[in-house]
Amino acid sequence: MTALAPDDVWAVGASSPPDGAGTRPLVLHWGGTGWTRERVPDVAGQLHAVTPDGSGGLWAVGEREDATTPAFSLHRSAHGTWRLVPPASGADGEGASFFDVTRVPGASAAGPTLWAVGSTLPRLNPPWRPVIQGYGTRGSGV
Repeated sequence: MTALAPDDVWAVGASSPPDGAGTRPLVLHWGGTGWTRERVPDVAGQLHAVTPDGSGGLWAVGEREDATTPAFSLHRSAHGTWRLVPPASGADGEGASFFDVTRVPGASAAGPTLWAVGSTLPRLNPPWRPVIQGYGTRGSGV
């Protein structure tokens, strides 16, 4: 959850259909008088954390149910459009899930302006390793 102002609060998590088959990312926005559900890309998974991007948008991170590398991110532009951003590829990230994300205040566009953190133990199969991924302002993995 992140609060940008008393009338601009964001919460993330997951929802599932009444039959309980799978989960989908859930993003809720408090506009000062009530919560509204945001329309986000439809992927099998859940979100764990959300943070502002410093440019009027948001980043949310979590894990997918249907991927070799479950870690994924959603980016909301300042115009309100959400898009799916895949994790960095490679053996070091295989099996990774993201659990938190934070913006780096005052970071230059030349380096990471956001950091996502997680681990490679989403299915409780040792050995696990920490995973940290940096993002630039346009959402490309660094």
